[in-house]
Amino acid sequence: MRKAQEQVDAYMQPCRENNITFSTEISWNKHWYETAIQAATRSGSDLVIKSSYYHSKAARFFNTTSDFTLMRFCASPILFTHRSQRWQSNNILACVDLESADAQHIRLNNGIIRDAKAMSETLGMELYIAAAYDNNINNSLLQNESNISDKSAAGLAEIFGVEVGNMILRQGHTVETIHDICVEIEPSIIVIGSIARTGVSAKLIGNTAEKLLDIVDADILTIN
Repeated sequence: MRKAQEQVDAYMQPCRENNITFSTEISWNKHWYETAIQAATRSGSDLVIKSSYYHSKAARFFNTTSDFTLMRFCASPILFTHRSQRWQSNNILACVDLESADAQHIRLNNGIIRDAKAMSETLGMELYIAAAYDNNINNSLLQNESNISDKSAAGLAEIFGVEVGNMILRQGHTVETIHDICVEIEPSIIVIGSIARTGVSAKLIGNTAEKLLDIVDADILTIN
């Protein structure tokens, strides 16, 4: 316990040097991610930060990773970090779903835009919003009530409150399309929704956020 406390104290030294108020807690559990979920719930945390690394498709499919477990059970937003160095660009990419018509996706869209805008304003980063779609966009899924019927990038940019050039509307498979957009704008942070699935569907359909962890270099903030 003493050695663990010393390690935690060393990790938090930058916070001390910058006069950031914090508290630490050390807990032991067979599965560390269960402890993390319990701690986040108990403290009512606004954000959980976790390092992430590349997993092969087989590893993701045949094993329940800690990334997936946290996405599925943790009530707090989770920031998955890929690198130790500073963010390479000043861009944030918020990914919304404008095809799924259920209440859960509508709520997620609201949360994604809210948190992405808050992060953009706090960190002084430029916000891009992307919507990948296979068929048609459903205007009823937009974050606020609007008389705008224009489903073009310009119409959506007005609704979401961003510059037209920062609203990316593109047809194609979600994961592949977001990957291509990331290559173009090189965001340091991606904000995306995560909906828990259970049973066979969780394995067969997968989770867009989890798939992106293995193919993009940006850090990923998941909202559930």
